[in-house]
Amino acid sequence: MKKSIFIRGLAALVACALVLPVVGGSKNQVERPFKVNAIYTPDAHGPGTFEIVGNATHLGKFVFPGVYSVVDVTPNDEGYAVTVHIQGTYTAANGGGTIEVDGPFWVTQYRLDNSPVWSTGTVNIIGGTGRFAGASGSYVGNIYPGNPLTFTADGTISY
Repeated sequence: MKKSIFIRGLAALVACALVLPVVGGSKNQVERPFKVNAIYTPDAHGPGTFEIVGNATHLGKFVFPGVYSVVDVTPNDEGYAVTVHIQGTYTAANGGGTIEVDGPFWVTQYRLDNSPVWSTGTVNIIGGTGRFAGASGSYVGNIYPGNPLTFTADGTISY
């Protein structure tokens, strides 16, 4: 009887040791630089969408499809500035996880001929999967006019 209680107690202790780090353990996140160089394609999957494909620190090659919605259009001396809210997910090409982002105030300045002059915004990292589960941070992204449009980002990520 005593041996049976001991074995059950030991089994429960081992089970707790295996489960607690996954369920209730604290994860020490480390802040790291986050940089992106990529190609930006507006309306890649229909109106209100975009896709960014390139390389990023911690992800390597990635694809980043997202959606945007117009928040504001403000006329100015150069033409007009359009503010959009963007959301999307970076997915590592090697299956190494995802990074979810939210950018509530991305601004593009357009000329009167409707061509973009500059496009920039601060984007928040709001989670992820795999090794990026619980990721946080932010970066400033820039889209540069040209053919193709290029996208760069510089900031930090904690995971």
